[in-house]
Amino acid sequence: MNRTPKLLIAAAAFVVATTGCSAAIPPDKKGLEYDGGPMSGTKFSNCANSGTREYRGPGDSIIELPTGQRTYEFSDNKTSADTGPISVVSKDNLTMAVSGVATFSLNSDCKTLQKFWEAVGIKYKADTDDGWEKLLATYLRQPLDRIMDQESKKYAWLELYSNPDVKRAWETAVGTAIVGQVNTLAGGQYFCAPTYSGKGDCGAFSLTLQQPVPPKNVQDSLAAAQQAIQDNNTQKNQNVKVRTELDTIRELVKVLGPQGYILYKAIQDGRITIVPVPQGGNINISPK
Repeated sequence: MNRTPKLLIAAAAFVVATTGCSAAIPPDKKGLEYDGGPMSGTKFSNCANSGTREYRGPGDSIIELPTGQRTYEFSDNKTSADTGPISVVSKDNLTMAVSGVATFSLNSDCKTLQKFWEAVGIKYKADTDDGWEKLLATYLRQPLDRIMDQESKKYAWLELYSNPDVKRAWETAVGTAIVGQVNTLAGGQYFCAPTYSGKGDCGAFSLTLQQPVPPKNVQDSLAAAQQAIQDNNTQKNQNVKVRTELDTIRELVKVLGPQGYILYKAIQDGRITIVPVPQGGNINISPK
């Protein structure tokens, strides 16, 4: 009779010791469940969908990976950028800075996500913020750096900087080449279109590039050259105007004579007033 309470207490203690806990999967993530019991080792179990609550036993683990829409921004914006601008070299060997953003979703297909984690994610600890940043620096920034540099060498810096058609062609070429490079480097189709639903073809992620920007001293020199051209054009226009006025004066002098032109000009400028008089009277000229 006295042993029953002790047995119940021992049983309850055993249950507490061997019972796991639950984990809520955030809306923008997906979980990978691994069984890690003392008798089974670590073995993949299944995927835990976004917004669900999963229960795990002792030794089990749930790896949460960001499967919602993500961005990788490379710019000078200290508040939002993941990294600084990417440097490229033009055909005429000028180094330029490029800002932009890649928008994507991680492939959330369960088998693909498991493969991503085991082949790439574990190495970088991609379930942590620091690890995720390091992973993107390797699998996004490095291919971007290489492809943008490769395409930039096809154009002179001034074309990239000031010709919208060239910039558009360059951006299209980079966007076409980069998707394949990223997934080839990663070893699978892991980086998908921003709107990927988790089913079927995951599509290509999007890339938006800003205009390549030369160093400030080059920008200043270009601005000075453009100002000089503008000043020269202004002077040319003024010269044309002066020549036209001189031609007009010559024609008037021919018709009115030198003194007649002087009188004409004084009247035109308002320096002399002519007061009308009755017919047969004298013309009164009043200088001002």
